Amino acid sequence: MTANKIDDSIQLVQSPSYERDWEKAWKLYEGRKLTQNDFLTVVRNSLKTKYYMNETFDLYAFYLKGNDVPKCYSSRVGYSYNEYLRKADGAVQEIIADGTNYVQVKVIENHLYLIRNLYTIADYEMYGTLVVRLNSRFLFDGFPMEQPENTALSFSGSPLLFVDGVSAEKAEGVEIYNILREEADGKTDECFRTRSQNGFRGYMYEMRREHYSIAVVHVLQNRFIFQNLYELYRITLIMLIFLLPFIIYAFFFLQKQIEVPVMRLVYVSKVISEGKIGTKVEGERMPNTEFAYLVESFNKMSGQVKYLFDSVYKEQIMRKDAQIMALQAQINPHFLNNTLEMMNWQARMADDLKVCRMIEALGTVLDHSMNRSGRKTVYLSEELRCVDSYLYIMSMRFGQRMQAEREVDEGLLRMEVPQLILQPIIENAILHGVERVKSGVIRLYIYHDDKNVYLEVINTCKDISPERIGRIQRMLSGDESAVLQGSGKHTSIGMRNVNERIKLVYGDEYGLFVSVLDNNRFLSRIVLPYAST
Repeated sequence: MTANKIDDSIQLVQSPSYERDWEKAWKLYEGRKLTQNDFLTVVRNSLKTKYYMNETFDLYAFYLKGNDVPKCYSSRVGYSYNEYLRKADGAVQEIIADGTNYVQVKVIENHLYLIRNLYTIADYEMYGTLVVRLNSRFLFDGFPMEQPENTALSFSGSPLLFVDGVSAEKAEGVEIYNILREEADGKTDECFRTRSQNGFRGYMYEMRREHYSIAVVHVLQNRFIFQNLYELYRITLIMLIFLLPFIIYAFFFLQKQIEVPVMRLVYVSKVISEGKIGTKVEGERMPNTEFAYLVESFNKMSGQVKYLFDSVYKEQIMRKDAQIMALQAQINPHFLNNTLEMMNWQARMADDLKVCRMIEALGTVLDHSMNRSGRKTVYLSEELRCVDSYLYIMSMRFGQRMQAEREVDEGLLRMEVPQLILQPIIENAILHGVERVKSGVIRLYIYHDDKNVYLEVINTCKDISPERIGRIQRMLSGDESAVLQGSGKHTSIGMRNVNERIKLVYGDEYGLFVSVLDNNRFLSRIVLPYAST
């Protein structure tokens, strides 16, 4: 900002040469068309307009060629003519003697002067010298320094100009000022230097302008610099002491709210990875809602994983149990098939077609029960073929006492179902129903709605008490004490096995459900999910 003000003032000092009013008056004076007083009147009027009426300047002086003292002089601040001659005239005479036409920036008695020798443009003849002094208050107004008393300016190696107006002799750390001023060479466009001596540290920023170079020098005592630093340390220490309890509280708060819950989760995860599937996070409640929800989800997931593992294991066990109960013994399949084939051949040789058909039906039932292919599911049509063979064998036993009817949705025959889920239900219907009445009917209905497939077996039976229905329900839910002993144990376990396998495969909402209908009829209903194709 200060440099810009100086540049603007230099342009005002150069303006008389560009406007050429003074040059024209000089030519008239030199040609004796104007007297000296007339010429000086032209110059004086212009000086008053350009400089005296301008707050930028304190005084002006005009030296006429061949005169050792100014012919025109005026000061706005009471600076007398004699004081000017005593303090400033010597420096001006040096520039007049030098003959340069560049504007010279000089510091004289801690004031900034602009001095320029004036030349005609036509024949480059010197006809005078213009001197102006800048108003220090205007010059340093808005100067960007918090401590202007420690700041000075140097122009092209001239004496120092202190911002607060003190003389160089009274300034503290004057040695540093002078060292930095002498290092300001004015040759670089921009540079920064720092020096330290006798407890003072100085900083200088130098910048080159068109007509001059300017160096800003700022000097501070080391104790003042470090005093601010120590004050910063003190404030920082006080803040740390003040914040220490909050930091400690935050540490323990975060440890309790985050670290401890995370470590509990990590520990349980390691336990699960070591093979203890189903382990859950237990103990005291979590300290916040977020971790409580996370632990709840973690425990739920762990339980689901254990359920899936147990389900697969139980399903395998149940399938094996179903095969064992269907066979009632460990029979060598290859030997049994060969024996049945031999018996079938002997019956055909004797033209006993009933025996042949019974043997073939028995082979079908046994082959389906043993599941030598290892399939987990079979088509519903295969399951029905096994049921048909079993019913044929039973019809040979009971004759006219048993009638079998069925109504099946043909669109469900390609549906896959768990193996051996109908034969144990039919067997139970015969053992606890038809066998105990004089004449009985077994009806098989297979149909579906939008959500489920229903496999219903309705058989004739004797009166069934509520206690017996309750025992059957407990048996289906897994109560070992509700299983019939003796001749009924096989079918009871078979029905429970069917129910548990269906729940393992499809979920708890599916399975085997029983109820008593009117007219001494017993309903066994298998519910499976329906998937439309």
